[in-house]
Amino acid sequence: MKRLTRLALAIAAAASIAACGSNDHEFEQGSIVTFGGDTHFGENYVESAEVSDGERLSDADRYTGGFDHLRPLLSRADYSIVNLETPLSEQTRDRLRGKDYLHFTDSAKAIPALKAAGIDAVGLANNHSMDQGASGLENTLGALDGSGLDHFGMGRDLDEASAPLIKTIERPGGGSVTLAVFAQFEFRDNYLANWPFYATADQPGAAPLDVARFTRQVDALRQQHEDLFVVAFPHWGSNYAWASDEQDRLGRQLVDAGADMVIGHHSHGTQEIARYKDRWILFGIGNLLFNSRGRFADYDRAQPYGLVAELSFAKEGGPAVRLHPFLSDNLKTGFKPRPASEEEAAALMRTIRYRDKSTSFDAKLVRDRDGRSAIQLTPLSWTNWW
Repeated sequence: MKRLTRLALAIAAAASIAACGSNDHEFEQGSIVTFGGDTHFGENYVESAEVSDGERLSDADRYTGGFDHLRPLLSRADYSIVNLETPLSEQTRDRLRGKDYLHFTDSAKAIPALKAAGIDAVGLANNHSMDQGASGLENTLGALDGSGLDHFGMGRDLDEASAPLIKTIERPGGGSVTLAVFAQFEFRDNYLANWPFYATADQPGAAPLDVARFTRQVDALRQQHEDLFVVAFPHWGSNYAWASDEQDRLGRQLVDAGADMVIGHHSHGTQEIARYKDRWILFGIGNLLFNSRGRFADYDRAQPYGLVAELSFAKEGGPAVRLHPFLSDNLKTGFKPRPASEEEAAALMRTIRYRDKSTSFDAKLVRDRDGRSAIQLTPLSWTNWW
């Protein structure tokens, strides 16, 4: 019976998504904050035996060309935030040993490319931020300080690493909202056992996903800011997979702890979407620009799309949410993520909507101001189904 009910809802959702092609001007009149997923220029993957000569990118393609279709979306926002999944450091002597896929990058090339793409802030709490050890952390923070890019989620101790990004977003017509974004990397037993990865009171590292600490931080912020919107920005789950039960549990705990929205990343593909206590949980928004070959062909259930999430803050209240799907399978796009077609966007949302962990939301297909297909999220309305 449950399966039949979900099938009926999925069919209704498909009709709802496919039937709508309007342009919502009210959304675009708000102040826009944009979130992008996993971002890495992929220098380390050049050394892989799997990479063919045709996949060895020039500097122009590696650092700028891949943003060609993403740049208009990121740069038009009032503020854009991404998960930067690499140290801003060359390889160091104290890089981690025994860990696969050690990331590094040339900060002199990466930082201008990020800024030229319209990115304003980078979250650094993820499973690659400490790949080059404590020296890589110092190189990263040194490169970012004074660069014009805001950064959060990594630090010389726990207080610095776990401090949220705080940004004042002006509302149209007057007033403002204080945006607080917390970058968090879930605890993993092998990381705890093998490497000094997580920040502690006397150790540099990435900000851990600690719900109790997050609760205290949010409570303190709400004492200081009347109009506060809190985003939890966790790095969690598994590569090329749907959301896990642990992500589901942690997502709800983060909302219970005070998150107004949860925007997750790490899977490299799109994951489920849930509405819980009138709050959005985007379990995984996939890649933004990630210059590896990818393994979508090996994991046929993984959705080869990334989502750029736009939050539109109007005169009051929480934001409207619009998702822009991009095909991020580099072997199909030539390492240049491209916007999903209307048919691809509708098919992706139908797939997500039918998953068990996708709950209590509706969606409609719209055209953004530049004519691209986008998915606007709305709370589930039972009147829409019958």
